[in-house]
Amino acid sequence: LDTILDYMDCTSADILLVQESRTLQADVPSAQNRAAAKKWNLALAPASATDGGVSAGTGVAVRSHIGMKQPVDCAVDARFADRICIAQVNAVCKGGIFFISVYFLCSVGLSQFNLDLLQEVARVVRSLHGPWLIAADFNFAPSVLWRSGWLKLVKGSVVASAAPTCRGAEDDYWVVCDALGGAVVGTSLVNDTGVGPHSA
Repeated sequence: LDTILDYMDCTSADILLVQESRTLQADVPSAQNRAAAKKWNLALAPASATDGGVSAGTGVAVRSHIGMKQPVDCAVDARFADRICIAQVNAVCKGGIFFISVYFLCSVGLSQFNLDLLQEVARVVRSLHGPWLIAADFNFAPSVLWRSGWLKLVKGSVVASAAPTCRGAEDDYWVVCDALGGAVVGTSLVNDTGVGPHSA
């Protein structure tokens, strides 16, 4: 998480979506206080402790002058609580937009776990009352997601840079609800975040 906190100092973005923060529940208040000192609000889905260390964790960060809240009526299944973060950001349109950050299991493609995670994300977005955007480290290509039929289920479409985002693969991209599809101007890589091996 230190990298994203450092990036808050130099980015011109208003909203950041974070995957693999590796921030445990006990460290969330400190992380939020550090973000607040930089004039950012930070919502985090805490990471999980594993035998090998710390895994997953996702987040949504918004500049402090923009309202943000985590919806209390949209609980994520405990199995995926460290991989999905949802925040309602009071910007762009009446009622705001739901931003969802998701981190999929790596090196397994559309494994049963990742299929189950997709189903949980679908359940979440179908329960939302308003437009939404998903930014994820899918760990598989947009074409794989398209072929799965999941985009029809959620009524969304991929917005991607068509460029490799990690070690020659395009694993990081957006899914945008159909209601916002016409508002998307484009997307491109940001290569100066200091995050490796991924590009924003």
